[in-house]
Amino acid sequence: MQTNKSLNNSRSIADRFDVSKSTVFYCLKRVCVALNKEAKNVIKRPKNLAAVSVIQGFRRCKSKSFPGVIGAIDGCHIEINIGKENTCAYVNRKGTTSIILQAVCDYKCMFTDIFVGFPGSVHDARVFSKSPLATLSDEFFPEDSHLLGDSAYPLRKHMIVPFTDNGHLSQSQKKFNIAHASTRVAIERTFGLLKGRWRRLKYLEIHVIELIPQIVSAACVLHNFCSSDEISEDDILSENTPDCNQMNPEHDGNYPGRDREGVRKRNSILLQF
Repeated sequence: MQTNKSLNNSRSIADRFDVSKSTVFYCLKRVCVALNKEAKNVIKRPKNLAAVSVIQGFRRCKSKSFPGVIGAIDGCHIEINIGKENTCAYVNRKGTTSIILQAVCDYKCMFTDIFVGFPGSVHDARVFSKSPLATLSDEFFPEDSHLLGDSAYPLRKHMIVPFTDNGHLSQSQKKFNIAHASTRVAIERTFGLLKGRWRRLKYLEIHVIELIPQIVSAACVLHNFCSSDEISEDDILSENTPDCNQMNPEHDGNYPGRDREGVRKRNSILLQF
């Protein structure tokens, strides 16, 4: 807990608890394993009445809310230090090394799906295409619901992205994009809360690359545990909100783009604006 909560290195934590660095590392691994065993019970895609509640919750949250939303999705870069070897794949567009946490949240800023481990050089659209979310059937999207993603993601029946602003958007398209952004901001806020609570995720200096995804997913489990506690979100976000925004702001065409069902559905939603 202390390792994830602070930015102190393992030596500082070992000194604080009067143990060796190897003991800190051993305890960290054991705690991560225990937490990740609970992940399926704590981070769950909403179904049945829970899904309806999420859709209604997103609809109530903002005056300019978006209809039919079952989750907001984005990728968050977790900066890492894995040594000098084999780092090329992990260098992102900002020139730092990172791994990607793809996550979906509900209107309460609770994680409902996570997929972590791809190196920072990979585009969000490709991460999504390799995640279980990309192959979910209609049964996981009751009442014809959908995820909201930014322009890095492909337009799909169950993935609605904003209209590309080419300078010639109609008033309805502009209103659509405003409502889309206003609702999708939930995932950016969730990432901010995550890194505010577990400051270790601002910079992970763990040289065992296989352990890094376990640490990140364990922190997401802890986040959902904490979300039911009476912790002031203003206190958590008192520092600058971490920069978790998409590093690939536009879909670059290297991965499957929009499909007909997605276009048809987005145009149908547009009629409400």
